[in-house]
Amino acid sequence: MKAILYICHGSRTKKGYDEAKRFIESFTPFVNVPIQQLCFLELCEPSILTGIQNCIVKGATTIIAVPILLLAAAHAKQDIPEQLAKAKEQFPDLTIIYGEPFGVQPKIIDALSEQVHAQSDAILLVGRGSSDLEAQQNFQTVGHLLEQKMEIPVQTCYLAAAQPTFLEALQNMTLSSSKHITIIPYLLFFGQLIAKMERTIDSFRNDHQVFVLGEPIGRHPVLYELLKKQINDLMQKG
Repeated sequence: MKAILYICHGSRTKKGYDEAKRFIESFTPFVNVPIQQLCFLELCEPSILTGIQNCIVKGATTIIAVPILLLAAAHAKQDIPEQLAKAKEQFPDLTIIYGEPFGVQPKIIDALSEQVHAQSDAILLVGRGSSDLEAQQNFQTVGHLLEQKMEIPVQTCYLAAAQPTFLEALQNMTLSSSKHITIIPYLLFFGQLIAKMERTIDSFRNDHQVFVLGEPIGRHPVLYELLKKQINDLMQKG
């Protein structure tokens, strides 16, 4: 019997946890699989191993493990596969099929563009950040595609682990001629990072510029569409 294991990152805040839980609960009716389980890489419960154990108890012999992440970086390439390998050692008869993050998708670019106000003359695209060079390149590609679509400048920056930082990018924006800046968090869910962004933006507000903070993309229905397609493809393999 097959099961779907949704692997979210995890959050230090209840709001972030609730957003992830709501996202998966809203999605499960779209997939005709009786066993569907949410788990987290870190910070929240159940863990990946506990999620797998829950699936096995319900009768699963094949688990389709899908990372609910935007881009492939260390979590998707190393941390999650390591946890899945440990589970495989514990349950050698279990078949595990591993999916992939959403990646660079034209439909995600379209969804991001919906947050840009008509009067905006600059966009600040803010990523979580990673030391993984491929992830950085993919994030830059997202920014480039968004700039092509909107035909206004897009600056990319990061909350951690890469340059330029969000703080540096905001400082540059205050020195620019831009009057209406849309700030788009390239994140899935609300949580501690969004709260930190809000505080940082408040410290830069001034009389000659307007900063508008968008929402994490996890609320957009296009992600359900992309997730459903990936799971259907993985089901064919299994």
